[in-house]
Amino acid sequence: MQMIKRQYHWLKDHFIQMKLAWKEAGIKGLYRKYGLKLFLAFFVYYLVRDLIIYIYLPWYFATKFITN
Repeated sequence: MQMIKRQYHWLKDHFIQMKLAWKEAGIKGLYRKYGLKLFLAFFVYYLVRDLIIYIYLPWYFATKFITN
């Protein structure tokens, strides 16, 4: 549990720093400071989220209703 709290604290600090960078220099400053990795992380997050919502869940429910 302690390890999870440390990781959460580290992540929270990063989000605070990103928010400050966004306020100071906008999206260009955020890109200069964190680079392409930040935008790839957002892309992967939305890709996984959309796959679950729009592909996996309808497929799962369709197979449940069709087989019964």
